[in-house]
Parts: sequence; C-alpha cells; structure tokens
Amino acid sequence: MTPFPTLYWICCPVIRGAVAKMEQEGYIRILERRLAKDSDAMDRFLKSHKGYAKERWNGLKAEHQDFVLKSESMTKVLKFTGVAGTDLASFSTKDSTVDMNSKMHIKCLHAHYAHYRSQRENTSGCDYPLNIVGQWIHKLLQERHDDLVL
Repeated sequence: MTPFPTLYWICCPVIRGAVAKMEQEGYIRILERRLAKDSDAMDRFLKSHKGYAKERWNGLKAEHQDFVLKSESMTKVLKFTGVAGTDLASFSTKDSTVDMNSKMHIKCLHAHYAHYRSQRENTSGCDYPLNIVGQWIHKLLQERHDDLVL
C-alpha cells in the first residue's frame, strides 16, 4: 500500500484542459508571486493546506495510519504536507515577503482547483479557509472561458 497525497481530482476533461493551459502559460509562478505579495492570502493559503493535511490524515483508517507511521517519508507526505504534497515548510510567514528564490512552490493548479471546488460544494463539512489559489483559478477560468460551465 502506498497512499497518495491528492484527495480531489478534476474529472471534466474541458476544465482539466483549461487548467493545463494555464499551467503551460506560467500561472503557477504568477500565482506564487501573488501569494508572496499578500500576507492575508498567504495566511489563508497555509491554513487551507494544514486543514487539507488534517482532512487527509483523518480520512485514513487507524490501521492505515499505523502503517504510514512506520515510514518517516510517508508520514511527512500524508500528515504534514498540503494540497498535492506541497511542502508547507517552504513557505515563510515570518515576514510579509517570501524569498522567491526559495523552494516555495504551489505545484499543481489542478489539485488546488479541485480542492477549492470540493470545499465550495461541501461548505458544512469544511472547517478551514477556502483554498485561495483554487479561488483565484476559478476567477481566472471565468474571465478566460465564458463558455465553461463552472
């Protein structure tokens, strides 16, 4: 058994393609820069990732948690990383700016958008902030693709 860090997926091939195009156009880096300039967004981002990690960990059966705990690397990925395995330690919250030369990386826009959509659809079951990166992606998709049903 090798648990995978991603909980939510985009199933619609049209939306998946639109998000893939955004990745190809450099939107991962664009949104990383936006996060780095906005301390409130960064705070929401980190809280959302921590909530995601908790949700993922709590979704495992006790015997699966015990299995994962035998491996330091699997424990780190499943218990202490955010959306798509994002390393939360790479994001600095000590000051309002983040060194963009650091290893800070949003990773997969698909995973952020799928996470955001799952939160929107299940507001009563989510006790942490909406995924801000997913929310930004949603707004960008609306602006770029008035033909998409989101």
